[in-house]
Amino acid sequence: MLGVAVGLALVCTMTLAALLGFLVPFVLIKLNVDQAAGSAPIITSIKDISGLLIYFVLVSFFMGKLI
Repeated sequence: MLGVAVGLALVCTMTLAALLGFLVPFVLIKLNVDQAAGSAPIITSIKDISGLLIYFVLVSFFMGKLI
């Protein structure tokens, strides 16, 4: 079950990363902000935090209590 949780977390995180890779520069262009300077820190921060949250939620769902 741990492998299923890790695999699903990987798929969800990569899908989120692709979505953020498109949306963040698009929004920054619409706000007339230089997208090259702002995209990398914003995308990395959101992806790292949400990736860990996705992983922990899926592991707790599939593995139950780890005691």
